[in-house]
Amino acid sequence: MFECRLDGMFLRRLFEALREICNDISIDCTEDGLSMQAMDNSHISLIHLCLAPDFFQLYRCDEPCTLGLNISFMLKILAVVREKSVIYLARGDDSEDPMLFVRIIESGSYDGKL
Repeated sequence: MFECRLDGMFLRRLFEALREICNDISIDCTEDGLSMQAMDNSHISLIHLCLAPDFFQLYRCDEPCTLGLNISFMLKILAVVREKSVIYLARGDDSEDPMLFVRIIESGSYDGKL
């Protein structure tokens, strides 16, 4: 199981910045935190981001997994995030039908298939 809770505006601003560079990203989740590498379509810019577990309000990753996310799709979900919002992300252990659960605390929730 993977779950984390973090500042909603941070995640929204991160995806807004990524929108200008790439369409999809893969985030690797391990017990050491989240890491992401992405490259723009022209293969000029490389983005590398690592977030340690102590960056999050809550972080748990029992087994390594990869989250494949579409930037535009995530921005539609994150459009309701406000300054004090907190994002809760979770993914169960069901590898046949992986679901990413996104809850925007104080603003509602949304479930979406990866």
